[in-house]
Amino acid sequence: MKKKFYVTTPIYYANALPHVGHANSSFIADFYARMKRLLWYEVKFSTWMDENGQKMAEKAQSQWKEVMEFLDEIYEGSLQLWKDLEISYTDFIRTTQEDHKQFVQEVIKKIAAKKEENPDIYEGKYQGLYCVGCEAFKNERDYL
Repeated sequence: MKKKFYVTTPIYYANALPHVGHANSSFIADFYARMKRLLWYEVKFSTWMDENGQKMAEKAQSQWKEVMEFLDEIYEGSLQLWKDLEISYTDFIRTTQEDHKQFVQEVIKKIAAKKEENPDIYEGKYQGLYCVGCEAFKNERDYL
């Protein structure tokens, strides 16, 4: 039975086409995937696009496009770039894919079912000012 190896890139935001930073991370992951394949490992190499967030909606709106039309263009451009760069991924995951949504929901259900066993998992509410640019909640003192 073959040994298994899993490698992934960071999850890339879909607010623009990939750039040299994305390529660098992908080259590194690709190197390890290829090396393990040469050593007869069964390799799963995933790369991702995070298509959820205010930045993607704003970028689509700035180009007078529907959000999914914009995201589909970024997806197609990303696929073409990775093909041109010969990135040997096995899975290209979009966070808007139905199978991805279902998987995340299953994980959340499993976590919720075990929250009594793990005190680090709890329900709560967070209120605050949200900065779209840095994608973080801020305190009022951060703006003074």
